[in-house]
Amino acid sequence: MKTLVYLIKVYSKHLGLKVYSLVLLSVLIAIIDGFGITLMLPILEGIDSGKPETQLPSLVVHVLQLLGVSFELKGILVFMFIVFTVKALIKMISGYFQSRLYKELYRKLKLGLLEGIMNVEFGYFSSKNSGHFVTILSDHVNRMIASFNIFIAVITTAFMASYYIFLAASLSFRISIIAALFGGTAVLLLSRITKYVKKLSKKIASEEKINSQNAIQSIGSFKYLMATGMFNRLSVKYKKSVNKITAMHFRTQTANVFSRSTRELVTVALLILLIFIETQLFQNSISSILLVLILFYRAVNQLMFIQNNFQLLLTSVGMIESVDEEFSQLKLNRITDGSTDLTAEDLKSNIEFKSIEFAFDSNPSFNLSIEKLIIENNQVLALVGTSGSGKSTLIELLWVTTCEVYRHFHWSASSRPREFSK
Repeated sequence: MKTLVYLIKVYSKHLGLKVYSLVLLSVLIAIIDGFGITLMLPILEGIDSGKPETQLPSLVVHVLQLLGVSFELKGILVFMFIVFTVKALIKMISGYFQSRLYKELYRKLKLGLLEGIMNVEFGYFSSKNSGHFVTILSDHVNRMIASFNIFIAVITTAFMASYYIFLAASLSFRISIIAALFGGTAVLLLSRITKYVKKLSKKIASEEKINSQNAIQSIGSFKYLMATGMFNRLSVKYKKSVNKITAMHFRTQTANVFSRSTRELVTVALLILLIFIETQLFQNSISSILLVLILFYRAVNQLMFIQNNFQLLLTSVGMIESVDEEFSQLKLNRITDGSTDLTAEDLKSNIEFKSIEFAFDSNPSFNLSIEKLIIENNQVLALVGTSGSGKSTLIELLWVTTCEVYRHFHWSASSRPREFSK
């Protein structure tokens, strides 16, 4: 339940109240669907006896009387046709609305993340590896968008199952108690699998970022890696990451297969149990509880459908949390002092490094020492040096200096060394 509430909040951040409108349409579809099913069988059975209202739940009878529907064959059949026609129209409207929201979500996530990255503080940007942003922008966002339809299906099915159970309970409270105990136990046992899948999803999301980083470095720096003999070392890291991801995906798929395979078994077991108790212990005929059995059969089917789809949804929860967290971090680290408007014209004076000592905490043996370096305005400067001499580090220091001119960013011998890259 906490996960569903969290997902509603996440999607509503980008779609606003439209998400709740779609949920409301789902509730309406569930009510009409349950009402139509409740009408069909008992009315057709009751027509022969001349008292179809005796076969219906009291709530349904009151609704029909309120609408002025006569309990005659012609009137009942026309009303049933109208009910299912209205249901079809609402499902069409809901489907169209859901498609529009899917399109809007895709645009806002993709463009919103890109805009956030383009306006983020350099310190935050440089603290992340190259695979971090690429993975979130492509794979994680795509998984979040695809999960939107699954999320709506879970919400709709949940309302349908609840309404079926409510109608069945109004016909036979005793059967509803038995079914609730049995179904609750089954869902409780399967919930352990649900938690396991959610945990794996978070691990997969984290590992995919590392995997993307290794892939990007392998392709982007191919010539350098081959020339320095480092390609095989990075290739080993990439293969190790792939093996981790595939192993976790295998465990996730195995858990999903187990849940799907037990769906029909749980449903049939419940029906057999209910029929046995009612016919053997309470001496009731099957025909007298047929509607209740049909409603509970559909309810349990819907509950198992929820379990399977919710489990499928949880395989993407790690990616959804990753995207949501990234939006929060980009907003928190957004440039707010106007330095994004910095142009070459703003750099009127020279850039000067004086008495710079820089080292990485993760690599104490490396030390970049600059006694004095002056880069004149509009001067083109080439950096030449062996691998590992500090060319890229100097460029990052230079980039930070130029990007934070308006903050009077100052590097000197007394400046605290800062690690810009992992």
